[in-house]
Amino acid sequence: MGVTSKVFDYIAMEQRRQETTVELIASENFTSEAVCRAVGSCLTNKYSEGYPAHREMGNQGRYYGGCLVVDELETYCIAKWREVFHTDYHVNVQPHSGTSANLAAYMALLQPGDRILSINGHTISVYQDVSTQLASASGETLDLVVERDGEPVVLNDLPLTPKDYTVDGQTVTMYGIYFDKEQATASGVLVQSWKTCGYFARAVWSGLAMLVTGQVGLHDMSGPVGIVSYLGQAGSQGGSVAAGMQNVCYIIALIAVNLAIMNLLPLPALDGGRIFLLIVGEVWQLLSGRRLDPKYEAWIHGAGFALLLLLMVVVTFSDIWKLVT
Repeated sequence: MGVTSKVFDYIAMEQRRQETTVELIASENFTSEAVCRAVGSCLTNKYSEGYPAHREMGNQGRYYGGCLVVDELETYCIAKWREVFHTDYHVNVQPHSGTSANLAAYMALLQPGDRILSINGHTISVYQDVSTQLASASGETLDLVVERDGEPVVLNDLPLTPKDYTVDGQTVTMYGIYFDKEQATASGVLVQSWKTCGYFARAVWSGLAMLVTGQVGLHDMSGPVGIVSYLGQAGSQGGSVAAGMQNVCYIIALIAVNLAIMNLLPLPALDGGRIFLLIVGEVWQLLSGRRLDPKYEAWIHGAGFALLLLLMVVVTFSDIWKLVT
């Protein structure tokens, strides 16, 4: 029996195995007879990751089932190769595996050096925007726009799901995306600081929206006691004095932006409330021809200030309760 005949015998055996058994392996696709005749044989259908089993070497064989015929065929091809070339070296007769094919598809989508411009339609300005959008994403695919070689590239329905990774001996759930650092320059630091302030502002507005819609409540709020406690935790988690100070300064900047935005809300006793009542007073004068009595504005601001003091007392008590329980 010739070599060619032997190989076709194995192909016939695999054809019979595929026609008489059922295996639900998602990585395998069964082609039509026309495609088989055009590009190969039924071996195209079989997903056979790994190598034939060699028990004496501790190799337990393929990862997937249904590879008995493929094992025999690959072992036969290796033996014939060694016979023809008179060698006992290890021979790999496999074509490109599914792993390299999957990697090629992956690299064709998201490549090293890509700069993420948006995720699901949301602009990405700083690194924290990526974490925010990934955390809020629903589903197993994302719509990304990246900058590649100076040109925007749209990646719709990109399959990206978090997986467990081992980092410093601990298991953490991540998307497996790693970011490079740019060389710091004076202009770059200013631009990054501006973008970070913008991120802080979006985070504050997002928090206010969650508060209004009931997604967060009083127990999620923190006053001076909670802020000091959180600053202490952030400083101790830095790993070094410099990293701890960086964490503390980052939080202080966030608090500053938070206070600036909150102060502009149209609430009594705040600057935003004062501006709002000035506008209301001007509108009232245009409509009625009379100025709004200042005592009404004073009463409104006084009531608002009392409510703010009450809220501060309640939040402070809540912070203390969290520390002692």
